[in-house]
Amino acid sequence: MKKIHRLSLIGLLAILLVLISSSLSAQDATYGESPMLKERVDAGDLPPVEERLPSNPKVIPVVDEIGQYGGTLHVGDTGERLDEALRMRHTGLFRYNFTASEYQADLAEGWEWSDDYSSLTITLRDGLKWSDGEPFTTDDIAFFWNDVLNNEEISPTGPGGFWTVNGQPTTLEVTDATTFTYHFGGPYPIAMDSFGRTHFSGDNALYGPAHYLKQFHAGYTEGAQALAEEEGFETWVDLFNARRCQCYQPTSMPLDRPYMDSWIPIEIASDRILMERNPYFHQVDSEGNQLPYIDYMEVTRASDQELYALKLTAGEYDFGVRYTRPSDLQLFRQGEEAGNYTTYIARSLQSSAVSIYFNQNYPDPEFNTLFQSQPFRAGLSMAINRDAINDILFFGLGEIHPATPLKTMPWFDDAWYNEYLEYNPDAANAMLDEVGITERDSDDFRLTEGGNRVSIIVQGLEQHMQGCELIATDWRAVGVELICQESSPDLVNQYREENTAMGTAWHLERSTLFGRGTPDNFAVNDGSRHYWAPQWALWISSQGAEGIEPPDEIKALNEKWNEFSQYPSDSPEAAEVGSEYFSYFAEQMPIIPTVGLTPLPLIYTNRLHNVPTEDVFFASDTNFYAPFHMEQWYFAE
Repeated sequence: MKKIHRLSLIGLLAILLVLISSSLSAQDATYGESPMLKERVDAGDLPPVEERLPSNPKVIPVVDEIGQYGGTLHVGDTGERLDEALRMRHTGLFRYNFTASEYQADLAEGWEWSDDYSSLTITLRDGLKWSDGEPFTTDDIAFFWNDVLNNEEISPTGPGGFWTVNGQPTTLEVTDATTFTYHFGGPYPIAMDSFGRTHFSGDNALYGPAHYLKQFHAGYTEGAQALAEEEGFETWVDLFNARRCQCYQPTSMPLDRPYMDSWIPIEIASDRILMERNPYFHQVDSEGNQLPYIDYMEVTRASDQELYALKLTAGEYDFGVRYTRPSDLQLFRQGEEAGNYTTYIARSLQSSAVSIYFNQNYPDPEFNTLFQSQPFRAGLSMAINRDAINDILFFGLGEIHPATPLKTMPWFDDAWYNEYLEYNPDAANAMLDEVGITERDSDDFRLTEGGNRVSIIVQGLEQHMQGCELIATDWRAVGVELICQESSPDLVNQYREENTAMGTAWHLERSTLFGRGTPDNFAVNDGSRHYWAPQWALWISSQGAEGIEPPDEIKALNEKWNEFSQYPSDSPEAAEVGSEYFSYFAEQMPIIPTVGLTPLPLIYTNRLHNVPTEDVFFASDTNFYAPFHMEQWYFAE
């Protein structure tokens, strides 16, 4: 049976509050708008709001009440890229809810799968417009597919591995101005699990402003190369990429480029980006008022997390979560009255904030034998005092969780909370003895059969080091030396690619529906994303051309993953096969977890309203800010 997905019942009921009848168009309905836009309409600089909205706007239920227009949202960023300016406004065809357990239509009106889940038809809202007023249609989808992703000069390697299914390239079929279909090389329901993350169904991923970009494309503009040279670019492709990229850095935000996002950049400097409401944004509240409520958003740079925290406590930022730290919770609570803000708690969607990934493809035979030993991994897991880690690092607000997808997933099994997650040093010592590493040196560290100390070096980021050091203390008590080395992401990746890492200290994410489309370490099929078996994953992804051939157990595991990905995430088959698949991670412990669902201080100025404060999660899987629906925030004293 076909899977047809349209607007939710809540969304349909909300639209009925806005429209006189379901057959009315935006031009027939009455809508509200910001006074700043009404002034432009009255001056003849903008068409009326009814002409700027699609025929069926996306209705956003407000958290508390219908808001007020106006104001500037001040936020901070510690990175040179100032990428909060994109993350906070980013819009796509779809978006996830807070737990990435359900995806929702946004710019899209709905989607429909073929009977065998090999063709995905997406319907856009009729009457969508770019921020410059030009129509957003399937022309923008087709242009990006044909002339960007499949243009040999712009994309020499093609659209990328995501678009190749069963060795067959994906094709695009456009039906009309609002309807298009991706035809995959076989059943591919996990595509929607990727598209639920706004970034993967947004600008520069599935579409681009064709009417704007064609002027820089040699296939459409004869003078594209000359124009590129005039602007200081070597080739027309360089110029085109500079104009088409909606990326996480200020230089990738051309001010003359149209966008589909809630706010659009109007001023850019190295330490500040100012954005203004998009007059053609496609969302309204339940009374038909065009969103967003807030007129401007300003992102400014703080040099580091310490300064960021001080600016939050001083009330200079209206909102903050991404760069807050659990260790600053007391600081934030103490500053609430003076800073006129309130501190709440957001939680991660990571199964584990700090995990240990032993490299089961490590070239040293002695250590490789240990790393491939389930009793060795399980024993060391039982040596970890997770309650202490939770109390010391996370004020007891985190949650011990197996190295599996989260409990909110339909394939979760309570049996995964097994004895390997319990703190039991005696059992840990017994299991390590069974492995055969019973001899000890003068410092009471265990020795391999060859007489070498069982000393394991792992690399991780700064954020992983405190947790890693606590694990090292626990493992010292059972005779295993863990050396934690802070490194950069580039070096960690280099060690993985060169297969020189003994292990990695890293978080465990992609534990939601998004993890079906981007599984990272949960699937053994992509060596570029894998820490515990990178060479096995490389062998599978290259069909044996590179890497190390895995044992039959891993090949069978990969086949089970392939079966799992054939079913849509809401099917009973996915729940059954997924449970079978992920049981491997709970029982075999290729990833040793600590504490997940960890807290982050969430700061809101008391002037900000319609903000979610309960059951709030902040995670990469959801594209961070999309579930907050910042469009319906507003200021009031």
